[in-house]
Amino acid sequence: MPVSKHFVWKLWILSCFLFHPQLFGLLNESVDQKFNVQDYRRRLDRIKVEISSLRSSLQNIPKYESSPSTSEPLSLKKVSAREVMKLNSPKKKPVESNIYPSRNPEGKSLKGFYVLPFVGMQSSTNLDWHYAPGAPVEIDLKNGLSTGLRLGYNWYDIFAELLVSYQRNDLKGTNPAIKIMGEIKGLGFHLSSGGRINFNESFSGIAGIGVGGIRQELDLSWSGYPIGDTDFLFSSNVFLGIEFMPTEHLVLGLRYRWVLIDEMDLFSKRYLNSLELSAGYLF
Repeated sequence: MPVSKHFVWKLWILSCFLFHPQLFGLLNESVDQKFNVQDYRRRLDRIKVEISSLRSSLQNIPKYESSPSTSEPLSLKKVSAREVMKLNSPKKKPVESNIYPSRNPEGKSLKGFYVLPFVGMQSSTNLDWHYAPGAPVEIDLKNGLSTGLRLGYNWYDIFAELLVSYQRNDLKGTNPAIKIMGEIKGLGFHLSSGGRINFNESFSGIAGIGVGGIRQELDLSWSGYPIGDTDFLFSSNVFLGIEFMPTEHLVLGLRYRWVLIDEMDLFSKRYLNSLELSAGYLF
């Protein structure tokens, strides 16, 4: 079928218009814009969902009120679990320790002083009696009483005290055996100092040493003939013990004390081993 030139000319014009690059660019641009709008809408929808979930999670977080002592409220970033427990926990009053607190606070001039009466049992070594030239007579002594009073001052882990004591022993026999009766007694004064180890709020251990003197008096009867000797003698003592404080001011104690008593004109020196129980008051 023959094609006219007029038809070919129209077809060429139409093809140039349809396949023109600017037209394709406009069409592509319109299509791209359509897809971009849809992508933006999807992104906006996702952002709205995330914002709503964030709001709901923030509503579930508890609000903490700031402490009255602070000028600025505590933020969630600064608040820790330990701070929250500290704010909500009740305040406790400080508990005073029973173990010899710091001494001599204002208004209490006697703070730290103590008075401890004591009583106990003591054993003495034998005495040598030089009554005549030659071998001395050995005098055996019975176990006796030990009692007295301690006055002192505490500095928590050290102390100083004045010890006033009384001892008495009866004569048991002699070697060689002779008929003899009598007693030996003494009134002692010792200045002592020592240290303390505190095991806990109630129990403590003590140790110390002291020097002083004892007025010793010996009265005996040998075959009806009285013999006596009295003198003030040098003396020293070493002691170990424990103390228990059931209350703030009551002190209970147990001590072992080793005592040296110097010699007299007719009698030798002797040693005492004394076990003493005390109970007294701590100011």
